[in-house]
Amino acid sequence: MCQFCVQHGEGKKWYLQAKNYAEDLAQDLRRREYMAYCLQNFERLAKTALRRLEWMASTPPLVRRWLRSLFVRYAQPRHFGQVVPLEDVAQILDLVNAIVRLPCVCRRFLGQREERACFAVSLNPHSVFLQEVVSADYWKGPDTTGLERVDQETALELMRDFERRGWVHTVWTFGTPFIGGLCNCELPYCFALRTVALGAPIFFPAEYVIHWEAARCRGCGACERVCPFGALHLDAVQQQIKVDYSRCYGCGLCRAVCEPQALRLTPRHSQSAF
Repeated sequence: MCQFCVQHGEGKKWYLQAKNYAEDLAQDLRRREYMAYCLQNFERLAKTALRRLEWMASTPPLVRRWLRSLFVRYAQPRHFGQVVPLEDVAQILDLVNAIVRLPCVCRRFLGQREERACFAVSLNPHSVFLQEVVSADYWKGPDTTGLERVDQETALELMRDFERRGWVHTVWTFGTPFIGGLCNCELPYCFALRTVALGAPIFFPAEYVIHWEAARCRGCGACERVCPFGALHLDAVQQQIKVDYSRCYGCGLCRAVCEPQALRLTPRHSQSAF
């Protein structure tokens, strides 16, 4: 169970608690100003953070661990996330009443082709979060045409397509515990995924880990190729997959490409190997 489940979920999955999407949180003036500031200055903030993380990765191990803890403690009350598998994405979409599809700020920052792979979510269809912060005013240029409202069924089908393309689903706070977004991204275009490789992730692993069934495995290696966290390794001698549970983020991408269905997600707390 992640730290936010204890602090903001009463011991349950924090991102499935309606109170964390509540309008009274979005109404907070400081939170709205913070969200607007982040959107308007994302490129500068991301560049600064990446430079600091790259420098941190070059420091001695003891110093690196201390700096990592400072970085994560700074991010958690501000803008932090968690990996969520597709079935939990479906529950989130059932919980909210407004979904707005918008351009991916990470891809925009990296100068890549625009992908409308991010979703602002709210309990209130007329939320100030949607009306003021997630508005075209904060998206200059041609990307502003990408803002659109979608229903739950359409959003879930888009998520399924993103998963088929090998994209990780994540849920995000904007002034924790307020949850305002669902993102879908891949390496090397995702700033958040890059922080994992640099040793200071700004999101929690999912509440699940992958479970491998040896009897079903064909040793094809498809799961190893799609895993963005390096948690799976094909043993060339035994032609079987080895799972590094310390690196598994429980995104579920590997099971989506496993034709013999040798992989499934299991609750993280039940994994004896973890």
